[in-house]
Amino acid sequence: MSEEYLCLDIGGTNIKYAIITADGNFKYKALLATEAQNGAKSIIAKIKNIAAKYKLQYNLQGIAISTAGIVDQEKGSIIYAFPEIFPGYSNTPLKRTLEDDCNLPCTVENDVNCAALGETWLGCARGTDSAFMMTIGTSVGGCIILDGKIIHGGANSAGEIAYMNIPQGNFHDIVSTTYLVNEISRQHNNNSDEFNGKAAFEMIANGDKIANIVLDKMLQSLLYGINNVCSILNPKTIILGGGIMQQKELLQPRIDYWAKKILPAIFYQNTQIKFAELGNDAGVLGALYYHLNN
Repeated sequence: MSEEYLCLDIGGTNIKYAIITADGNFKYKALLATEAQNGAKSIIAKIKNIAAKYKLQYNLQGIAISTAGIVDQEKGSIIYAFPEIFPGYSNTPLKRTLEDDCNLPCTVENDVNCAALGETWLGCARGTDSAFMMTIGTSVGGCIILDGKIIHGGANSAGEIAYMNIPQGNFHDIVSTTYLVNEISRQHNNNSDEFNGKAAFEMIANGDKIANIVLDKMLQSLLYGINNVCSILNPKTIILGGGIMQQKELLQPRIDYWAKKILPAIFYQNTQIKFAELGNDAGVLGALYYHLNN
């Protein structure tokens, strides 16, 4: 009988979950609404219900969790999560609670870190011994991978590039889907709440001058940030993930253009900039990799 693991990726909108074997093969996957506004107890109850159901159907050996928020991975607890998104989630002892109630070993790791582990295990950076992942969506996150392990830092906050400052401003404010949508909307005097990332990229693809200028300004800022990362860490691979990076065909030539202009030759020639490949599976696969190796 194969050994299987319940792997979950807890986000602000959905909880993605899957039954996965130790070699990364999916037996089942699904998602349900997080309903994070209902608090930590509601999230834990959902996980318990999932675990109880699938313990009856599979040979579960453990629970591997990827979650939003700053995580104490040794204790398996949530140090901090934005209270406006996850009320009551900070200081939640996920590992202890689930191990006590589900009678299965449990590990907990940050979602960006798990996505990076997934991509270095089975995705675009498979086989590399050093990588830095940037996830660009509502905000921007980062993770350092060295020899297959996450560098967590003294306060479990290594790689939190949202707080990095570059000449154009704070990275969080100028490199995100939020920035792209809001700036295009502002310059077009568009106050519609329905204007989103999809609409922004439709304007870009259709040649809208303002939208294209805003995108290029954001990608220039992105490359200044990548230059900083390369200067300090010199990783072999930069992984670009998050919703916005699904527009690979449109973005790749522009990113390469700014990379040539901004990165010193030693970085440009020796650092591969790759787009994440695993999509929504990266978090659960990375959670499993972390579980199996810790």
